[in-house]
Amino acid sequence: MTEIILYSCLGIFLIEMCLILKELRRINFEKRSQSTIKELQEQKDKLNQRLNQALSDVEGINHLWNQSIMSEQKLRKELEVTKVQMVYLAQKVVKAQEPVLEAEEAETDKKSYWEKSSGEAMRVRYPMTEKTMDFV
Repeated sequence: MTEIILYSCLGIFLIEMCLILKELRRINFEKRSQSTIKELQEQKDKLNQRLNQALSDVEGINHLWNQSIMSEQKLRKELEVTKVQMVYLAQKVVKAQEPVLEAEEAETDKKSYWEKSSGEAMRVRYPMTEKTMDFV
């Protein structure tokens, strides 16, 4: 009978040891998990900081892009105004020079085609081009 009690106490002792070891493993696993969780949380915080920095950089780039588009539109408008002014000034200059040109033309003796000696208009010479035999 003492053996049965002894073996039962040993069995209970072994079961208690197994339960204690199981609890220790769980505690160690939780400690490792908590340290891993802390490391992962730190990495997450760092990545969030980088993300926030990248977002602020993108916002700055978008702001600069919008400013450049606005300045381009402003320059295009100014260019259109300048073109109109240049056309107006060119027309004004042409109108101012027209009487002078008419006076010069009146002074020169204009000959018609038939009055020119031996058809000067027909004496246009074209530059000679060297012909090659590439087609042979």
